Amino acid sequence: MINKLLKLPGKIKKIIVISIDVVGFFLAFAISKIVLANEEIYLNGGIHFQVLSAFIFIFIAYRLGFYNHFFRYTIFESNSRLIKLFISFYLAINLADYYLSLTLRPFGNFFLTTIFLIEYICVRYIAYWFISNGINDPKNKICVAIYGIDDDSYKVIGMIKQLGIIKVVGIFEDDNRRLGSVLHGVEIYSAERIPEILSKYGVQYLLVNERRKTAINQFVDELVGLKISIKNLPLSKEILSSGLNFKNLDDYKIEELLYRNETDLAGKEINQELIANRSILITGGGGSIGGEIAKQLSLYNPKKLIILDHSEYNLYKIRNEIVSLDENTLITILGSYDDSGLVQELMGLYQPSIIFHAAAYKHVPLLEENVIKCIQNNFLGTVNFLEIVARYGITHFTYISSDKAVRPTNIMGASKRLCEKYIQCMAAIKNEIKFTIVRFGNVLNSSGSVVPLFKSQIKNGGPVTVTHPDITRYFMTLSEAVFLVIQATDISKSGEISLLDMGKPIKILELAKRMIELSGFNPILVLNEAENYSHDSAVSIPIIFSGLRPGEKLYEELLIEQDSIPTAYSKIYTASENYINNTEMQKFISEIKNLIDHRDVSGVLLLVESYAEANFRLKQSPL
Repeated sequence: MINKLLKLPGKIKKIIVISIDVVGFFLAFAISKIVLANEEIYLNGGIHFQVLSAFIFIFIAYRLGFYNHFFRYTIFESNSRLIKLFISFYLAINLADYYLSLTLRPFGNFFLTTIFLIEYICVRYIAYWFISNGINDPKNKICVAIYGIDDDSYKVIGMIKQLGIIKVVGIFEDDNRRLGSVLHGVEIYSAERIPEILSKYGVQYLLVNERRKTAINQFVDELVGLKISIKNLPLSKEILSSGLNFKNLDDYKIEELLYRNETDLAGKEINQELIANRSILITGGGGSIGGEIAKQLSLYNPKKLIILDHSEYNLYKIRNEIVSLDENTLITILGSYDDSGLVQELMGLYQPSIIFHAAAYKHVPLLEENVIKCIQNNFLGTVNFLEIVARYGITHFTYISSDKAVRPTNIMGASKRLCEKYIQCMAAIKNEIKFTIVRFGNVLNSSGSVVPLFKSQIKNGGPVTVTHPDITRYFMTLSEAVFLVIQATDISKSGEISLLDMGKPIKILELAKRMIELSGFNPILVLNEAENYSHDSAVSIPIIFSGLRPGEKLYEELLIEQDSIPTAYSKIYTASENYINNTEMQKFISEIKNLIDHRDVSGVLLLVESYAEANFRLKQSPL
């Protein structure tokens, strides 16, 4: 019966709830009539007063959103909203009373409102109890546990419990004062007992409060073997608006699964004098790294923050994400940094003094098939861009490089290494500008990262594709990388290459396994895509080795020379690497332009390989 009721369309359930409230009001009026003397409550033409008052209540409750969800959620409305509802109702029926009788009866109306409030709350708690205890066989319930509680998660736990199809077996806390307490009928355990309790009850989902996102990391290794899916605990307002679907809940943040600790940025500040009241240009400012640079800089009162990006959607998104700056301070420009006319126009108009150059083509296999376009955009585009902006009085130029620039085996990495050399060459002849080169590895959840790819593949049931069982990569969170990029801009010497401490390299196969296991599945290794295999998609996800892609290395490096120099920041090192002088650089630029003009792909590859200290596996490309 209850299941059928809950499955009714939302409009029908809304009518049922409104009808119950109307009946409740008439009952409250009848009780008031019996208890109070006739002169203390309006009785003459009482039916008109009752109908008008019931309509007033429904109108106010509807406007305040009390009919947006069914009985099973209404007991979790905030006390302040409930008080607001009934104070508004009390004032409104006093006006209605005076309108109909030209007499005010505040005590009688207060008594009526109080009786109705008691009925309103009791009806909802009774409905909540029936729904919580009347849905489905307990044996078929989804088994969950929750780590970390606060005021909002208190509501969430109640909402989850009363859904009926979910059984909460335990709540875990680090605060010893709460241990042994019972919340919504669920015992609170010490966080140290997470593996024990989860194993004992066969928990399927562990929901982690935002406040415990770092603390849970100490239990990850023990949880892997339990095949438990770890999700972020939703907010109560999210459940009220969209319900609860475990498949749609955000997975536990991948940075908590890696074998490195993210730098704690709390309490660490960027030098405000570098940013405040200065105009700053970010190329590729709508992308993952450029966008994060923009968001972090927006917190330090720039005079103008100019974001240049060729993607209309990226500009739209970043404009909506940076809400702290008005339209006169945040400038979004649709276009590319290799458009000389556009660059000259924006430099003359906005006169930025600091430039973060994050724009580049980065997709390695794609660029292996588009060699000329890669060099035209990444290298020659940067050369032309820097030649123009250097004429407009800039003081800082920061270039976002890559670990793929070290002994490159692909054209993308080689283009980055050429840019490094050109910028070092410029630093030697342009003393008025501070040139910073920042070299680091993969950024988690960036547009080209393997992490969102794995997430998507797991969500779709697999297979998860890994190019080689031994391939490793460095990883760093986006916020950490960008924070260190800005710090490097402040502390580095002109022409130095700043290296970010990426921790230990991570084996991609182990990362894939870990992500699969912490999504509640068993990983199955498949040697290659041609191999026949079978698996139960409900419990396992295959990992397929697809082979190294063109230009891909088994491992990446950060240093060309073996020595790095520590700085005042523990996560930033510097390297002094050889670069060519300006005469030789200009000769190289002239030669590469000539080869590109003649569409000589082989010649471009040979020349770039020589100057970038590269070792290309690819000796020919269609473009």
